[in-house]
Amino acid sequence: MQKKQHRSHLHYLLLAPAIAIATVVLRTLALLTRFDAETGFYTDPTFSLITTLLLLLSTVAMAIFSYEMRPHFSFCRDYRDLPSLFAGVFLAIALVFFGVTMLAELPVESPSLLLVSLLPVIFAFAGAVLFAVRAFDGSAEGGAKAMLTLPLAAFGVFYALYLSMENTLLLNAPQKVIAITAWIAAAFFFLGEARIALGRAKWALHTFSTVVTIIFTATLSIPNLAYQAVAGTPLLGNTAHDFVALGVCLYALAGLITTVSSAIRKKATGVDRLTETEAATPEKANNSEVGKDDEEATDR
Repeated sequence: MQKKQHRSHLHYLLLAPAIAIATVVLRTLALLTRFDAETGFYTDPTFSLITTLLLLLSTVAMAIFSYEMRPHFSFCRDYRDLPSLFAGVFLAIALVFFGVTMLAELPVESPSLLLVSLLPVIFAFAGAVLFAVRAFDGSAEGGAKAMLTLPLAAFGVFYALYLSMENTLLLNAPQKVIAITAWIAAAFFFLGEARIALGRAKWALHTFSTVVTIIFTATLSIPNLAYQAVAGTPLLGNTAHDFVALGVCLYALAGLITTVSSAIRKKATGVDRLTETEAATPEKANNSEVGKDDEEATDR
């Protein structure tokens, strides 16, 4: 039974990249063959509807599975691995690039929109500092790292707010809907990263937000970049935005690679990890073991 649970857990982790590949292919096909740039909508919504349905079903299924398999989610996160370092550097460069290009395009004619568009710029520059720190110190925990992670969560929230307020596209335009959803998912992902830095990780919830972030940011960024390469114009008016979304996808994917490696080692050694509650309170786990020893001694 335990081996079957470990296998299901591993399949769950590996399913996220597979779903991301499927949704990326479907949305790319929709943009390149069915998209009307003048209206911002698809002439034939078939590919778009299939993509949306797949995203919804996979999110619900992963939420249920994360809850059912929560005792198996307990890891020791580290950022010294090469994928995390590469993804962090890429994301830092993309954030700075985004901040610079966004400053040049600030909507000065609308004070409210100006403020909402200026906040993501500030948080983009602040968030890039985290990856400079991690390049020299890859340890997971630390109050400073938690504080430096929060601007990235704020970036996701305020950029989603900016997209909902700017009037270049209708709010229900497909590319705007997927962008807002992806950035809200990314905000929750970075909040989870901040909890890890504080030593208060909710591993099942964070793993769920990681896989959802990978799927949605990949579905957003890669088709957008493919469309721009073919059509010559960015879908959301800022090329750097798509590179930031891609950087978030790669960074979350690096975390998933660490999780998968941990799950494979766990399956190979056959060693069960503590549940989230026991991992959060190691003293309770130790006391439980001592209590068992005392009972055995009494029986003897």
